[in-house]
Amino acid sequence: MSSSRRVSLVICTLLGILCACVAGAVDYHVDPVAGSDENSGLSAEQAFKTITYTLEVIRAENATPATVHLAAGTYSADTNGETFPLRMTSATSLLGEGPELTRLVCRDRHIDCVYCEGIGDIVVVGISIDGPVELPVETWGSAIRLRRCHGRAFIADCVATVGSGITSYGGSMAMEIQNCSVIAGIDCYGSKDATVSSCVTGARGVSSGYGKFMMQDCIVHSGGWLGLYASSAEVRRCSFYGGTISLEDGHNLIEKCKLIGGGGILIDYYAGVPSSSTVIRDCLIAENDDNALRWRVIAPYNRSGCLAACLSGSDVREYTLDVSNCVLIDNERGVAMCLEGWPSTLCSGVMQDCRIIGGHHNPGISIGTGVGWGPHVSIVNSLISGNSGGGIDCFCGNELDVEGCTILDNGAGWYDSLGRYQPSVGGVHTSSTREATVRNCILRNNRTELSQSGSSFSVRYCCVEGGYPGVRNFG
Repeated sequence: MSSSRRVSLVICTLLGILCACVAGAVDYHVDPVAGSDENSGLSAEQAFKTITYTLEVIRAENATPATVHLAAGTYSADTNGETFPLRMTSATSLLGEGPELTRLVCRDRHIDCVYCEGIGDIVVVGISIDGPVELPVETWGSAIRLRRCHGRAFIADCVATVGSGITSYGGSMAMEIQNCSVIAGIDCYGSKDATVSSCVTGARGVSSGYGKFMMQDCIVHSGGWLGLYASSAEVRRCSFYGGTISLEDGHNLIEKCKLIGGGGILIDYYAGVPSSSTVIRDCLIAENDDNALRWRVIAPYNRSGCLAACLSGSDVREYTLDVSNCVLIDNERGVAMCLEGWPSTLCSGVMQDCRIIGGHHNPGISIGTGVGWGPHVSIVNSLISGNSGGGIDCFCGNELDVEGCTILDNGAGWYDSLGRYQPSVGGVHTSSTREATVRNCILRNNRTELSQSGSSFSVRYCCVEGGYPGVRNFG
């Protein structure tokens, strides 16, 4: 089976865009070496010379759906007279013979290479899109730009080494991008739903659209971000080197991912939506230069700076975080839960079967609230050890439940950005906390094992170095 036929079958299976299979579809052929724009373009022997001319013919004859088969070779202004941007038409496919064989080279840093506007059902497979190697990644043009598009887009087996990568904005398109290497990034912000799989991106990272988003088996390096703005998102088996996952309101799952040497995971819930939830499980978060994980619920304010009046006592909103079986190690800071609440919100956080080890600044877990009521936080069956700022610090109106945890060796203290020494809070510290319960835990070799001020504090069935009052505690 030929490679172009295999590509057509993949397209039909994944998208239902039957460009090569439905009655009336037109196949065009382009060869930058042996072709001529005087030919019919309807066979490999009668191939056109330029993609530019082929797309003009498709528009003029309204010959869609159309499949454009690109022979091996270099398509550029210098080699075969291409004119960029290549302006795509609806229901059109560009099928190359593979990114190592079919190359598009655009040498103007201000121009997009493949440009789609106000159209739908686009396929780009098996090509590389390159530019001058001396241009920086942050050039103005995109390798592929989709503007105000609809329908579906399928981009696969491509390499993009020029411009801002693959970008989409201002549309309602469903995108699927797979097995691509993009030196800049993939921006799905203008899509409704998007799937990114088996891709490698650089410093611009990946951003989701506003509908459903799925990302799996990807690598993001060079400090690239993953920005999640979707109503629901799933990120599985991805690795981030020097980068950050930043997500906002929605229902999100992050599973079996690695975040190494970047900014960790940043979660911001804005109270303008009825509910948001995030599940993080089976992840490694290590050597990040900020919080390994930061969770914020941010109260909406009106222009006078007061809580927005729309939040009445009956306007109940729910925000949750569930973290399980994760390792957070050697990060600059540990877990921070900064929550602005009020009586009509239900905020709850759970950390279970986690290891929080070796944080350089601040406690392993810090839980605080800016105004009103804080959340209920449960920390279960976890190891919290070797964090310079202490084990767990809970303050300002929160509820804390710690059960089955081992809390060891938290207490070296740390130096802030001004070089001032900050002592450790010890194993578990609470301040102005509504209710705190510690049970079935081991606390040893911390600066102080347990301390509280202005809090309701219950300690039961714990092994505490030096002993501690309460039900069946021992030293």
